[in-house]
Amino acid sequence: MSEYDVIIVGAGHNGLTAGVELQRAGKKVLILEKTNWPGGQAATKELFKGYKHSVGAWALLIFREELIKYLEMDKEGFELIRPESSYTVFGDEGDAPFIGYTDPVELANHVVEAHGPEALEAFMNLGNLFGTFKEMFEKYLHETPPTLEEIIATAPDEETRKILSKLSYGSAMEILREFFPEPGKYGTILGSLSASAIDGTDMGPFTKGTGLSMAYHYTAGDTYDFKIPKGGIGTVSSSLQKVFERYGGEVRFRRGAPFQGRRFDARCADDLRGPLPRRHLALGLHQLRGGHRVQERLRPGPHDDQAPPDLREPARVRERDRAELAHCVHQVARAASPRLAASSIRAGCR
Repeated sequence: MSEYDVIIVGAGHNGLTAGVELQRAGKKVLILEKTNWPGGQAATKELFKGYKHSVGAWALLIFREELIKYLEMDKEGFELIRPESSYTVFGDEGDAPFIGYTDPVELANHVVEAHGPEALEAFMNLGNLFGTFKEMFEKYLHETPPTLEEIIATAPDEETRKILSKLSYGSAMEILREFFPEPGKYGTILGSLSASAIDGTDMGPFTKGTGLSMAYHYTAGDTYDFKIPKGGIGTVSSSLQKVFERYGGEVRFRRGAPFQGRRFDARCADDLRGPLPRRHLALGLHQLRGGHRVQERLRPGPHDDQAPPDLREPARVRERDRAELAHCVHQVARAASPRLAASSIRAGCR
């Protein structure tokens, strides 16, 4: 393969984006992909006949639309749409739900009608706090930033330094309690805000440092918005592939690859010798009591007879699996109340 300057392993959206940049810079690039589709977990699949679903990723939350033109995705028909709402958070019986309307006016009306004008005022004041972080973020968006300590130390005034310090080192809940101080109120709103604080982490909303994650999620994109690609998340990957190939790049997929209807095969690449490790297999949380037992099941497939017998039986969770299980559990709980999200992590790690 000496005819290539660069070989990228994996045709996920990151690999494809790197390929586009390298091809535009004049390099000859080959991307090798172990499946028969681009995107990895940014793919659209017909899981049920006549119904297409985004698998893995599903929305572009922290996204700047300038990237669409920069990567020339619009030339390949890529288009973003905005659903009426993107999520609903339910609390205890009798609690008003929090509905994530994507239109700011609809969201404001919902907050006032379901939670009261005080909740809307708290939202607006919290937004002003995030505005300070966004201003700092925008300043360093297209360059290598200094350290957080340097950014805080060189802030223009004492008030800005206090805000940036609070958002960088405080917990999400101690920040939120400044604006929603009454215990037992606004649980569904706090649950929603806390979800952004712990998304992509193994922390809970009471953990120091989650304020930074919350501020980043709400300010790093153009807006805090759940925009969905028309045609599903797979169009992100397919449009990047088209741009990459238009510039002369080559993608090689594995023939007869693993995705078959509603399941993933136990083998994923020609160079694998034996089934994937259990952490890569579909994990059914059939039973989880105190983080001690789970039921792992393989769905029917052509390689089932080659899978180790213990993968079809209840298995005691090994120590190195505990963090992964705890993460799985808190991902389910994060959309509920902050108390539930935090307690789920404690239960999973015992």
